[in-house]
Amino acid sequence: MLVRTSFDDEAGWRALLDDLGGVDEDGWVGADQDPDEIDVDNYPLTALVVAHRAFEGLLPGQVPAMMPSEEHTTLVALADARTFAESGRPLTVVDLYDTPGQPAVLPCRMVGSMACNLEIGNMDFHEFVAERGMEPWWEA
Repeated sequence: MLVRTSFDDEAGWRALLDDLGGVDEDGWVGADQDPDEIDVDNYPLTALVVAHRAFEGLLPGQVPAMMPSEEHTTLVALADARTFAESGRPLTVVDLYDTPGQPAVLPCRMVGSMACNLEIGNMDFHEFVAERGMEPWWEA
């Protein structure tokens, strides 16, 4: 899921959605990707888009309690004020399983790779959390 939590920059929101491949008629970004054209080093995010003011100001720690327990959701990415203020349009991704509510901040172009790696069990959420003095794997 991609949840909009900041509503101060409409042009920034539209640009983010465009960067992620646009929204289809069912409300998903990245759902209509041609598998032959996917850049595996920058795997696209496929996510249901939620842009309702009821989620304005939503914090990472509040996300796990909102998720239905019967559904398997790989991750929830928040488009917050940082997304629209910083270069790379960073998204705050929230851990739902290992340490529920723990955030990791990644450039929007890397969130699809994160989702893919989590889904196949290739990496764990903690490997995406920035550590002081350590260069993130996507910048190495």
